[in-house]
Amino acid sequence: MKGYLPAQMAANVAKSVLAVLCAFLSTSAPLTPEIFIVVSDDNGKSWKHISTVRSPFDDIIGLAEPGVYVHEDGRYWMYCRTAYGFQYFSVSEDEGKTWTTPKPQFCFTSPDAPMKVKKVGKYTVSVFNPIGYYCTRNAFEVWKSPKRT
Repeated sequence: MKGYLPAQMAANVAKSVLAVLCAFLSTSAPLTPEIFIVVSDDNGKSWKHISTVRSPFDDIIGLAEPGVYVHEDGRYWMYCRTAYGFQYFSVSEDEGKTWTTPKPQFCFTSPDAPMKVKKVGKYTVSVFNPIGYYCTRNAFEVWKSPKRT
């Protein structure tokens, strides 16, 4: 199994807790792309694996370059780059122990590019590449299910 951890995927989710979301991609059968959520309450000296989010896709890419945003009400919102035209998201209401099934967030296109969400003053902003693969598609084509384009 190979994994990578871009610097933007770590977040302070509480005053004394650091959370890291790691995307692990399998390059051989069975394909099991997963996001592992690990936390540290001692400034990174030790880590504890608290949950795993399985990609809904059985391919090598799956969910990649995850990020996490903590809402003011305490919910965690994980967003992930995909090769399926949109960022996918999952929500945790118990500090990352369990997550909803990842679903597409249609307002955030994703041409194989990561996204960043951050609180800036009183606003929540996202930075992402808005140019999706669909821009070069025939206007009459209808997508019946997510697929790599």
